[in-house]
Amino acid sequence: MEKSVYLYLQEEHIEFLRKKMMEEAEMHGFQHPLVLYYSQKIDQEHNRLLGLHAPKDLFPSKIYPTRKNWQIV
Repeated sequence: MEKSVYLYLQEEHIEFLRKKMMEEAEMHGFQHPLVLYYSQKIDQEHNRLLGLHAPKDLFPSKIYPTRKNWQIV
């Protein structure tokens, strides 16, 4: 099955962010705020990309704990 152009561009964007993160890590170290920023952006993009492929019936609801009770959304 051929990848859609959108998915290809998403993967390219993640790879671009990864390269930027590694460049900044070499210059500033892994604990620098800019490196952490790129790491968070990569995580967000990766999670969004995985969400595009997740079957909708796999997770019918999410359960969030609250102080008083469990809230099903």
